[in-house]
Amino acid sequence: MSGLTATRQSGSQFNINIVRSGCDGGAETANYKGTLTNGFSTIPIQQSFPSIVTSGTSPNCNTFHWQNNVFLNIQHTGDGSGCVGNLITNPTTSYTILCGTIKAGLYVVYVNADYEANQDMGGYTLVAVI
Repeated sequence: MSGLTATRQSGSQFNINIVRSGCDGGAETANYKGTLTNGFSTIPIQQSFPSIVTSGTSPNCNTFHWQNNVFLNIQHTGDGSGCVGNLITNPTTSYTILCGTIKAGLYVVYVNADYEANQDMGGYTLVAVI
């Protein structure tokens, strides 16, 4: 009797590099990446956000702390399928999310992290899934 082996297809990777202007115009960076694979509903994510963001000018710089929330929207441009949600996470971590079944087409991936006093850090990218 022969066994069957399931193999995972290679997916379409996305990488959102985020840069915001902090205190005295200094660059504060973040990165959010993952993989959308046709026929699968699990999406592996790696994120790296700063624990604190800043604003203002010296000597009156303000600091804003991570608020444990990342908003994610993955949406197929043809029919709107995908997933939307608020994720409670650490600033730098890896995890897997459950989404609707990914299918071929073009997706918009949008992410935004929350900090105190409505300071946010986000970005988006387009992903072609074949």
